[in-house]
Amino acid sequence: MKQFTLISFIAIFLISCGNSDRSEYVSSCFAETPGGSSYKELCECSYDKGMEAMSSEELKAMQRNYTEIQDLKYAISAPLKMAAALALCVEEAL
Repeated sequence: MKQFTLISFIAIFLISCGNSDRSEYVSSCFAETPGGSSYKELCECSYDKGMEAMSSEELKAMQRNYTEIQDLKYAISAPLKMAAALALCVEEAL
């Protein structure tokens, strides 16, 4: 069950990583969970840690939704950092 939950959160991150608005991200992440304040905290943690882990170039590319040619080199690294942040937050929560 824990693996399924982790995989679900990673999928949410990869789908939503182009969204630079924290509250919208947390809302969409939280909507995919069973609910509860601990899941909301997990969504907030993963967004915050994911943003902190990215370089300024990755953040700019993500904010542009990877629409520029120079953004292509970050289209994989930025979502992977978000997924790693989610994994870290899950580990901390357990």
